[in-house]
Amino acid sequence: MADKTTSSSSVSTSTSRDQRDKIQSFVFLDLETTGLISPIQITELALISVHRKSMDDARARWKLTPRIVDKLVLCIDPEIEVEPDAEKITGLSRSLLRHNGKSTFNVQICQQLEGFFKRQEEPICLIAHNGDQYDFPILARSLFELNDSGVGNLDLMCADSLSAFRAVYPKKGSYKLTSLLLSTFGNTYNEHTAEDDAIGLMKLSINSWEKIRVWFEQNSTKRLQDYHTVSRSSSGALKRKRSDDNADEQALFMSPSAGAHPCHF
Repeated sequence: MADKTTSSSSVSTSTSRDQRDKIQSFVFLDLETTGLISPIQITELALISVHRKSMDDARARWKLTPRIVDKLVLCIDPEIEVEPDAEKITGLSRSLLRHNGKSTFNVQICQQLEGFFKRQEEPICLIAHNGDQYDFPILARSLFELNDSGVGNLDLMCADSLSAFRAVYPKKGSYKLTSLLLSTFGNTYNEHTAEDDAIGLMKLSINSWEKIRVWFEQNSTKRLQDYHTVSRSSSGALKRKRSDDNADEQALFMSPSAGAHPCHF
């Protein structure tokens, strides 16, 4: 009888721990930047945070836009000129950002980010398309260059949705965000604004929620601070980014005039 009691208690503790360790807040991240030439600076940042229960409910009701979301969208003076191709695609230039009174990536922005993340229930997972090679290192570098001790000390897990969709749907012809949205929903969207890209990624995740959620939870092993060392060489990251895709997407990546995003696939 004692053995059965011990076994039951052990199972209960394990179940409780498993439930506690599940991701509770999924934060979809997208960045617009100055282009591909180092140093790459952020011109726009969007965070769309959705609680696990809202993601589950949206999928159950076949709704792609949960009712309860937290959003943070910031336009940022990059302190350097935006490359012409990036300006054409994103509609953002340094002069436009400065004319609209936007500040640089400073302590106040770090505080805003810290406050935003502290509003979300933990564990928290940041999700970005090609985030491993682009969004996560660039954001990590921006934070740590300011010696930020707020966001930098938060336990933010990271998951790359590009790798997720490749694993879950291995026979897709293209894994660009725009291609996935077109093949899934049959229409396009206002791409190349950070907010719309993040919302598009959220909708794709909800549409494939059962499989994608499992992948996110099994593969979100790195924390945001882990990308700081990677971000010290943006050119190296971009080389890995180019070699990590197939030939047709490399061609698009190298030709923004063909509709490529300068920030992610």
